[in-house]
Amino acid sequence: MRYAALLAMLLTLCAGGSPAMAARPGRPGAPASGAPTQASLVADLTRHESVHFTMYTDFEDDVYTRIFQGDIEKWFSKLQKEFWDYIPRQHREAHVEMMVLSSAKAFDAFGKQDAGAPHGKKGYLNLRTGRMAILRQDEYYKDLMIAVHELTHVFNYFCTPRTPVWLDEGMAQFYANYAAEEKGGSNVKEGVNKASLDVIDAALKRGWLPRLSQLLRMSDAEFYGPGSRENFAEAWALVFYLRRGFGRRGDERFSEYYWVIVRGGDDYSAFTGLYGSNMELIERTWLSYIEGLYRRVTKEPSADMQDKVSEREMPTLSTDTGKGKE
Repeated sequence: MRYAALLAMLLTLCAGGSPAMAARPGRPGAPASGAPTQASLVADLTRHESVHFTMYTDFEDDVYTRIFQGDIEKWFSKLQKEFWDYIPRQHREAHVEMMVLSSAKAFDAFGKQDAGAPHGKKGYLNLRTGRMAILRQDEYYKDLMIAVHELTHVFNYFCTPRTPVWLDEGMAQFYANYAAEEKGGSNVKEGVNKASLDVIDAALKRGWLPRLSQLLRMSDAEFYGPGSRENFAEAWALVFYLRRGFGRRGDERFSEYYWVIVRGGDDYSAFTGLYGSNMELIERTWLSYIEGLYRRVTKEPSADMQDKVSEREMPTLSTDTGKGKE
């Protein structure tokens, strides 16, 4: 996002961890003619100032606001530390704006007034106007999960607007899962969201899981189109594997990969250079690792997943469909 006046948030998870799909934020631009001003949009909202962000709410709940502000500040600092070396100096102390709305009606109404806001059922990040908006959920950990997901997008855009969509979404969910677990999310353990594993398991059974080579080359339109639920789950699973599946070397190699992208290198070439060009071997090893996660999280093996991983054919597919349906 590389802009001092930054953001607006959300697109993320429904109950149980399935993402509420929305288009990835577009590139920033001038506000549309006649668009409501910032002052008019927030005129009826309560303003809460914090160190790194300003939060606006349409409800009065001092306890919730204080706890949420504290948790967002903590996660902002964590992400700032994670991305620090990659962030241009002028954006290292940026201030973020966040709208937290209590009803779907209020959220939808705000989004319609926010020129250029991408569609989202749970929230959005609007780079055009520099606003975040989030719809409160039925459990607190889900609010924090969505917020951290979107803040990760913010930091990715601070570093580079060229992050491939699978990596942008996979990294966002990687951190969001840990945030949810920290607050007692029942579906997340050790950073692993069981709902995402269930999506992958079901996709393997149907033969709908995209090939690795397809995922790495997906455009935004392909990623958020039909099959987006599987794409979100697979993107998280790949990021988790790259960072947790290689021991200490995992984060080091992942950092090398991210550096190439930040410096303007080709992301696909960087991936093959660091992880290998044999996509069939990488995919089999990765999916076997995911099957192991499934077994550990559920405490029982998925015979179907094991069979589908071992039997999965690895033809060279064209990437123009963006989907792995066979």
